[in-house]
Amino acid sequence: MFGPGSSHARHDDILTDVRELAGRDILIVRKDDRYAKDDYDPYFERVEYRQLVLRGATFHLIEGHGFRYEAYRDRVLDEVRRRWYAVPEWLPAGPCYFCDRYFPERACHRSGS
Repeated sequence: MFGPGSSHARHDDILTDVRELAGRDILIVRKDDRYAKDDYDPYFERVEYRQLVLRGATFHLIEGHGFRYEAYRDRVLDEVRRRWYAVPEWLPAGPCYFCDRYFPERACHRSGS
């Protein structure tokens, strides 16, 4: 899962520590071509865009070289934190694997975060 995704995509957050991908190459496979270069270029040193046709199906490949974790954290993961992990101020908040991993300096509360 690359990008903000949906609440269902957040299950990947449990298993994947994006910090470990810093500097690495990542291949993103899409079934559609509804994306802009700005969706990927800020997060890699270099990006190549290709298509692969396999048995009549077209796949759109985004080859990202040199993953920029900090940019991804500040733009994508922070939006994920606000959208999917924000706990209302009136609820008590305990440990959170996502916020503890990527944003240890911030709580997962909605206001003031």
